[in-house]
Amino acid sequence: MLGDLLAACDLDLDLAPVLDVSTDPANPVIGTRAFGDDPDRVAAHARAFAAGLVEAGLATCAKHFPGHGATAADSHTALPLIDLDAQQFEREHLAPWRIVPWLDSVMTAHVLVPAYGEGPASISPCRGRCWTASPGASSTGW
Repeated sequence: MLGDLLAACDLDLDLAPVLDVSTDPANPVIGTRAFGDDPDRVAAHARAFAAGLVEAGLATCAKHFPGHGATAADSHTALPLIDLDAQQFEREHLAPWRIVPWLDSVMTAHVLVPAYGEGPASISPCRGRCWTASPGASSTGW
């Protein structure tokens, strides 16, 4: 239904679905835009949402890679820090990104994830090595 409404407005890309897993109740930007706090539920709902968009002829853009759900800061006004170890971050926040092969594009998040390298994830020099390793490189496929 949403896809049909957007197509009727002559749009061809929706900046959705949101793949953030909302694990910080103080998060000021994700809130109800997330499909929840469970990575598997987020992935399932996001894939179904994207399928509806594609069925209506729209392209999709998953956001906010690598995840913006564990922050208490608004990345529009500050640089949020996600201070989780790599295993916890992967388990709780990267898992939904397994659906990316079924989507058309990805929007990055301007967040710091020290467990995966220096600098914001959106421009991290580690990005090629850590964020987009070949599928099977970890349990989530990243």
